[in-house]
Amino acid sequence: MSAHWSLEFVGAAYAADGEGPGAFNCWAHFRHVERRRFNREIPPLPMPADLLGVVKLFRDRSDSFGWVRIEKPRKPMDGDAVLMSHRDRPHHIGIYVASVPGEAVLHCTEGVGSVLSSMFHLEVANWNIIGIYHPIEEASSVLLADSRST
Repeated sequence: MSAHWSLEFVGAAYAADGEGPGAFNCWAHFRHVERRRFNREIPPLPMPADLLGVVKLFRDRSDSFGWVRIEKPRKPMDGDAVLMSHRDRPHHIGIYVASVPGEAVLHCTEGVGSVLSSMFHLEVANWNIIGIYHPIEEASSVLLADSRST
């Protein structure tokens, strides 16, 4: 039996200015996984300089990045972007992993590095999911398929 794809991305160190491959901040880790696993190019952002600004920019202008916020009842899929908050990290980004039992988020955070956190673990550790986003072109095809099945 082969290991789950997400395990390839677990264990990298965290660095606030890390762009990989040995150390990442959350935005660089998100870009790295999206490029390597899902063949999606996420642009680097020279401005704003801090991660809070980067994640707020993604949230507020997700359509300019080619992503759309997922609304219920659609379920998140592997590779969707997850915006999160925590008491000492008001904005953070990770990658949704639907293909593991209980579902999880792959993310890179200070003091821990890159980890795969179950939804239960995120809740216990006081992480809040602000929103989940999916690539626009793929979201359109998912919605079309859903409408054909009903």
